[in-house]
Amino acid sequence: MRMKIKDFAHTKEEFKLKRVEEGLYKTQNLPQNLDFYYDFEEYISHDESKKGIIGRVYDVVKKFMFYQKLNLIKKYSNENPKVLDYGCGTGDFLDYLNQKKYKVEGFEPTQKANEIASKKDLKMHSDVNSIIGKFDVITLFHVLEHVEDIDYLIKRLKQKLNENGILIIAVPNHESKDAKIYKEFWAAWDVPRHIWHFSKSSLIRKIKSYSLKLISVKPLFFDAIYISMVSEKYKQGNSIKGILNGLYANLSALKTKSWSSHIFIFKKGI
Repeated sequence: MRMKIKDFAHTKEEFKLKRVEEGLYKTQNLPQNLDFYYDFEEYISHDESKKGIIGRVYDVVKKFMFYQKLNLIKKYSNENPKVLDYGCGTGDFLDYLNQKKYKVEGFEPTQKANEIASKKDLKMHSDVNSIIGKFDVITLFHVLEHVEDIDYLIKRLKQKLNENGILIIAVPNHESKDAKIYKEFWAAWDVPRHIWHFSKSSLIRKIKSYSLKLISVKPLFFDAIYISMVSEKYKQGNSIKGILNGLYANLSALKTKSWSSHIFIFKKGI
C-alpha cells in the first residue's frame, strides 16, 4: 500500500510512503538536499523562539519532558552516568543535564542547531566518528525517524554503549488514535524530514534485531495534544479542537496502549 503525504510545514510538496514491512513505512524519492527541508523559521526543535500558541505549548511541554527524561535516566541507569544525546537540536536537554552536573555530550548534524548548542558551553559533535569513548546512556528523542541508514546508526551506537548501558528512543506512532483522526494531515508524518514511520511493534522488532533487550515502554502523553494542534493548523482548523482531539486520543490509548508517541528503553548486554 502507498500513501501520498504533503509537506504542510514547509514546501507543500507531496511524498509517497511505501510499506517496508508490517507497521513500518518509508518516505520515497527523498530529496538530495534534505538540509533545505529543515531550514525554515517554524522548525521549532532547531529554533529557540516561541511564537504563537503552538510555540508556547511546545515550550511548556518541553520543560516538563526534561523532568520526565531525567527520571528515566535515573531509574534505568547507574549513578552519575555519562550521557550522549544523539540529535540534540539546540542542546536544551543537554544544558538541563549539564546544570545538574551530569557528564554529557551531544551530537547534532544540522549546522545552525549545532552552533546554538555550542554557545551553551556544551561538548558537541557534528560527525559521529568524532565521538570518542563509551556512554552509560544514549538518547534519541524523536531522532530515529530522521535517519536514513538506521542499520549503520544503531550498530554504531551499540558500540558506544557500555555493558548494561541503556538506549532510550522516542518516535511517533502512526497507529495512534490521533494519526487515525487526522490521516494525511497528521503532523507527525512530517515528510520528508521523517524518513521512517513506525508503529509501536515495528520499532520494538527493529531494535531488538540488534540484540538489544527491551526493558520498558512509556507513553508521551503531551505529544497527542501538540501533534493534534499542529494537525488542525494544517487543516485550517483551530487549536481548541486540536486540544480536544489530543485528549480524546489519550483516552483511547488508555485502553489500546497505542499512544501518539512512545519512549522505548533498551539495554545492552543482558
